[in-house]
Amino acid sequence: MMSEEDNSSPLTTDAVPLDFEKLKIPKDEEEVKETPKERRKSSTTKEPRRSSSHVMMNFVQSNGIHIGNTFNLVTSPQAAPDFQRSTSAYKKTQEIKDLISSKDVITKEDILWLSTHIGKGWRRIGALLNYSEGQIDQFEANYGRSNIREAIYRLLLDWKNSREEEEATVGIVSKAMWKAKECDAVQRWALRRGKPIPPSSA
Repeated sequence: MMSEEDNSSPLTTDAVPLDFEKLKIPKDEEEVKETPKERRKSSTTKEPRRSSSHVMMNFVQSNGIHIGNTFNLVTSPQAAPDFQRSTSAYKKTQEIKDLISSKDVITKEDILWLSTHIGKGWRRIGALLNYSEGQIDQFEANYGRSNIREAIYRLLLDWKNSREEEEATVGIVSKAMWKAKECDAVQRWALRRGKPIPPSSA
């Protein structure tokens, strides 16, 4: 039998102690070392470029909107000989005189027709019908920026409705049109009313 002293003695084995340093599993070389190409990429990497911001606008029931530049061109009378010839080509014939002196009441049908034939002189016509510059500007701002025809129609209709029926005559409007150099429209109006006009001499 073995004594207690024999039981407490260290056990002897043939096992060899492990060298844990040697047992370390080396990492993959690609993970340990950065290639020069990767270093170049990392040093020059930039944040992704942000896209420029866009503004979306929605206009509902808008009038007189202007986006962009405005250019004004001023010309001298010598620069527009065609316009001078067109206004001086008309003579005040007897038919036109009859139209200007007419006491017939202007109708809405007349006003609608005139709004399609009166041109750049519409502001001058408004002044001759005793509208102030401010009132004419308001007609243009409210109706004329997108549709000059509507501004002319509204101005003439307002003039008709603001007077006694017998005072809103064809003669007053046609006289104002003639003075405002809207001679072509006056001539066509007289023709439309059943009064043929001979061709004007140049």
